[in-house]
Amino acid sequence: LSAEVAKGAGISVFKMLVPLHFSASLGRSFSPISGVIIAVSGFVGVTPFQIIKRNCVQLTIAYVLMMVLSLSYL
Repeated sequence: LSAEVAKGAGISVFKMLVPLHFSASLGRSFSPISGVIIAVSGFVGVTPFQIIKRNCVQLTIAYVLMMVLSLSYL
């Protein structure tokens, strides 16, 4: 399916799937039901939403930077 979409868009499959993969990985860090977020919040004694709020700015910057770099270098 991704090969057909990439072909229709006129880009390589690699150029389409790398940002998609990184976006999914960073998206898990934004999720309050992610296993890592639940484990860390339980370990430090705060709610998962407090961890998400603390990391929101850094994760947003990382996402924008990842998209710019992956689209400009691939």
